[in-house]
Amino acid sequence: MKKFLLFLFIIFQGFSSALACESLDVNLGAEKTICAGETTLLDAGNPGMQYLWSTGETSQSITVSAAGVYFVKVTDNILNCSESDTINIFISHGPIVDLGPDTAFCSDWYFLDAGPAHAYQWSNGVTERFNTIKYSGTYSVEVFNEYGCSGTDEITITIWSDPLKLLPEFSSNCNGESIVLNAGNGTSTFKWNTGETSRQINATETGTFIVEITNPYGCISIDTAEVFISTFNEKPGEIAGCRKTCSQSTITYSITPVPGASSYQWIIPDNWKIISGENEHAITVEVDEYFGQIWVVALEYNKFDTCSGPASDGLEVEINACTELALNIPNTFTPNGDGFNDNWIIRNLENYDSNELIIHNRWGNEVFSTTNYTGDFDGRGLSDGTYYFKLKVKKPSNVMETCPSADFSNEDEFTGFVTILKR
Repeated sequence: MKKFLLFLFIIFQGFSSALACESLDVNLGAEKTICAGETTLLDAGNPGMQYLWSTGETSQSITVSAAGVYFVKVTDNILNCSESDTINIFISHGPIVDLGPDTAFCSDWYFLDAGPAHAYQWSNGVTERFNTIKYSGTYSVEVFNEYGCSGTDEITITIWSDPLKLLPEFSSNCNGESIVLNAGNGTSTFKWNTGETSRQINATETGTFIVEITNPYGCISIDTAEVFISTFNEKPGEIAGCRKTCSQSTITYSITPVPGASSYQWIIPDNWKIISGENEHAITVEVDEYFGQIWVVALEYNKFDTCSGPASDGLEVEINACTELALNIPNTFTPNGDGFNDNWIIRNLENYDSNELIIHNRWGNEVFSTTNYTGDFDGRGLSDGTYYFKLKVKKPSNVMETCPSADFSNEDEFTGFVTILKR
């Protein structure tokens, strides 16, 4: 009986120890990477137990800074059981950054490269690999790898500006005189495409002038100026055209083309209108009722300026209120005795000095003729039908005196047909 009880006690003790060891939870976590020079805390947990680390330490937690495999055994002395765990610690060194030596240069900007990394923080707030520097100063960068480990570097940059470009893009002169080109201040050196080495030169002819400017730091700028010097001074010749004309007439005025002229500027009286040829050597105008003068100026264009010569002599133009000569010849009239449209009336015919009218029937027989017709043809004795007329007119003398060169002839002739409807 005693042997049996001893056997049960031993079994119970083993079962209790197995249950107690399962309650120990030793977990140092997953492998870890720390930055060089940093430490990390390893904690075995399970307060009040007995600890034995691979480093020989016997505390619940230890602080490590070196790479390696760390082991801990945790023992419950009461229940006489233990648990253990292992962790790998790796050391990461921060990225190596080299911005290069301190530098000075001639440019408007300088390009810094921090090299490949996971993240960046520049002293001027930039958070990317590349940094464009536009001002002199000291610049630093801290770069990070994927573990948060960093490396730093700094550089001092001195930026010398290129010489200022002071030449005008273009310059012109219409009086034939030279143009002064000033390229900058006296502390720089100058080399012109003309071979001159002075700060300023006199441009005496049309062309492109280029200068290379070098400042005391060795910075170089190239400046360019286009120059146009004109000697154009041509006066247009006599203006040809009517000196007397009728109001509301359309007249052409012209000059002989001026050698070297690119265009022309006509000056005409107020209320006159240029219909065509505004910038040509000949213009067509519609005149108003006011007396006036006409001038013209020859122009020379270049891409920088417009040069002009003296104005022509003025042409005085006299405007007359000429007689209305536009005839209104109806093609039908109705001589039925109702007092309306009983006669063939040609409007404005009375404004001509004289006229001659002949009317034929469709067989060519003359049925009416007269001189100085006054509207007395009423178709008397003629049947309804179409008749053919020929009307010759002589223009009044005031029109002939006004502008014979404006396509005005002494006589005009009109032909056509007129229909008689008596019903």
